Amino acid sequence: MSGPENEKLESFWDAITNGLGETAIAMLEEDSTLAGRNYRPDSLHTDGFPLYRAANRLDTDLVKALLNAGADPDAKLGVEEPRERGMPLLNAFHESNRRGLDNYDVVHLILDYNPSLVAFPYCSTPFVDCTFNNLWDTEADYQPGETWRYKRDCDAEVAKLFRKAFETYTAVKKADGEPVSSDDFPELNLLQRVIELGGQPSLFTLVRHEQHALIAELLQHHASDAGPVSNWPRGTVLDNVKGAATWCGYPKSVRACMELCPDLYTPDFARHSIENAITSHNRDGDIDQYFALIKSQLEFLKSKDALNEKYDRGDPFIPLHLVAEDFIQKSHYGFKCERLGTEADAIRLAKLFIEYGFDPDSKSPKTNKTVSETAAEHGLEQLAAFLAQQR
Repeated sequence: MSGPENEKLESFWDAITNGLGETAIAMLEEDSTLAGRNYRPDSLHTDGFPLYRAANRLDTDLVKALLNAGADPDAKLGVEEPRERGMPLLNAFHESNRRGLDNYDVVHLILDYNPSLVAFPYCSTPFVDCTFNNLWDTEADYQPGETWRYKRDCDAEVAKLFRKAFETYTAVKKADGEPVSSDDFPELNLLQRVIELGGQPSLFTLVRHEQHALIAELLQHHASDAGPVSNWPRGTVLDNVKGAATWCGYPKSVRACMELCPDLYTPDFARHSIENAITSHNRDGDIDQYFALIKSQLEFLKSKDALNEKYDRGDPFIPLHLVAEDFIQKSHYGFKCERLGTEADAIRLAKLFIEYGFDPDSKSPKTNKTVSETAAEHGLEQLAAFLAQQR
């Protein structure tokens, strides 16, 4: 690269990083190719893209100039980890919230340029989920599955929009009436626009918001249909609801999967549900909810005479080893959890598995260690001693 060209790039980047919007806009008018470059190619993040920096500053004029010059509204690196961090749209959204602004002008501006609404970070959380969560009020009094818990008394409007977002998955189209719009609710207006642009909330969000009636409707009519593209793992509506419920600790949604989809709910589903409940590192439910969830799956396996069968993939199902490895790490519990797991809970769960016939002296095919050895290796001396006594 020639000296003058290099100097121009450095001057433009200096203007971007120092908040000299007018200078950067003037340079873009002379050379639009400056807009789409990554000025920090060695970074694992996307803060080398000018649009990322401008969105972070909520510089409306510069953001518009960059987009008009061809900047990618989805500026990101082509790497899986860290997962697509620094999206300009998400950055502008979070910065608007952080500053307590009463508008989302830069967010709406970026939306004008057709950014992706599903390719965002935080465990595949799509942008529409971010807008839903922005309306969530952790202080409000509500009844799960019966009322919503959104701030500014806009429960009915949010419920309407949530259902509208899932119209492609519901059997009966609902008449939504007039569009919800109010200058008093900028968060609600943003949510409405994102949904109108095709934003599809993940089924994780639906489960975690405990909207049981809508979950039931989806399972009854669309259990085998593909779930929203933002869901992990990729799968059907049933896969996604069951995965969210077992991972985050919602026994009622697991029961709905079993009762409403009896022909699709297989022993392997139950085995994976137990594995999820033991190994989850994103727990909303407390330890007792996970016990209830696990016991329901053990009863299901017992009813199918499948307690001692392997996973469909061929691996042995040895949940006691999972208990010894992963069950009570405190970092695994989320904001809703009322009671964390203790070593006594691990022993209680081990007793449950032993009651259902699982061998406390079994060895892991990967490590060739017994369950008690695995527990001792993970610092669970009381569990190790209990298991040793069962031999």
